[in-house]
Amino acid sequence: MLGIALQHGLTWQELGAANGLGEFDLLQIGQQLTIPGAANPSAPSSPPASEPVYYTIQEGDTVFSIAIRNNLDWQAMLALNGLTESSLLQIGQQIRLR
Repeated sequence: MLGIALQHGLTWQELGAANGLGEFDLLQIGQQLTIPGAANPSAPSSPPASEPVYYTIQEGDTVFSIAIRNNLDWQAMLALNGLTESSLLQIGQQIRLR
C-alpha cells in the first residue's frame, strides 16, 4: 500500500483511511482503491499512450526485473528497443518501456 500511496503523493495512512484499511490489512490482486483527491479513482496514473516512456538503467537491473516492475512482457520490451536476450544493459543506458 505504501508504494501506491507514494505514487499519488499520499501517506499510507491517508490511502488506508480512504479505503477502510489498516496497517496490517493485505491488498488483493485486482482490488480497487479510492485515491483521495483523484478525479477518477479507478484510473491508473500514466502518460498518454502516444508519449514514449523511458527508463534509465540502474545498478542491479535486469531485463526481467524492469519488465516485472513495469508490468511489461520482457520479450516485447527487448523488441521495442532492438535488443536480444544476449544484449547487455549498461548503467545509465535509457530504454523505452512504451
